[in-house]
Amino acid sequence: MSVDSWISMWRGGFAVCFFGASQFLVCCILAMILYPGGNFADRHSKGYSPTRNFVSDLGRTVSVSGQPNPVSSRIFNVSLLVFATSLAPFYFFMPMQAWDKTTPLVFAALIGGLASIALMIAAMHPTDLYPSQHYLALFAWVFCLFLSTSIHGFSLLTSRENVRLVMPLVSLAVAMLAIGYCISATETAYAFVFFKPDVPLQSAVLEKLVFISAMIWLFAFSLRMLLFTDFSEYRMKQRDIDAEEYLGQIGARRSVD
Repeated sequence: MSVDSWISMWRGGFAVCFFGASQFLVCCILAMILYPGGNFADRHSKGYSPTRNFVSDLGRTVSVSGQPNPVSSRIFNVSLLVFATSLAPFYFFMPMQAWDKTTPLVFAALIGGLASIALMIAAMHPTDLYPSQHYLALFAWVFCLFLSTSIHGFSLLTSRENVRLVMPLVSLAVAMLAIGYCISATETAYAFVFFKPDVPLQSAVLEKLVFISAMIWLFAFSLRMLLFTDFSEYRMKQRDIDAEEYLGQIGARRSVD
């Protein structure tokens, strides 16, 4: 494979990730508009409440109010599945974001891959039909997101090659929101399991913050890698060198420096 082909794969991969996040954001807004109504604080409410409804409510085949929700659920679940699939190239290229931190970034990418699989499982198991599978998959996604973004943020923060602080700080901010949601969601799950009269709904807001911050994280890194990566150093001076061998030489030279 030539370096030019590798660069085309890089750009195409991050373009796919950017498209996946964009379509999910648009489909979420459309699903919110079409959602019939009902939340756990007021089952007879109309429409979707940003502060009281969970994001997962959009994927219910029957809304909390008991009304059929075929269109909204189909839009949300399909777009979530597309989004989870589109993350594959993002995590595939993650170890190359800092050559001196390849090993921890490989672990971050593998954990991120598990997060994507968990998100796929959540999309294929609507909360009203498969509550246990859905919530376990959602919790696994958030926890894996926390681990992946934590390792990613610390790796870039301590890398000798990374001179920008904004991106690693965004990763760490996503990690903090994710662990905060894990704690809050545990309290909410306890209330649901034991039929507590007052279900703490602050996790509904935190859930949205986690999704929004994850979107910002993906948008920012995808655009940075897509538009602002300098490929001049990766261009081959000798066309007979294999792309992987050339990139390996660059990584070895950078680690020595």
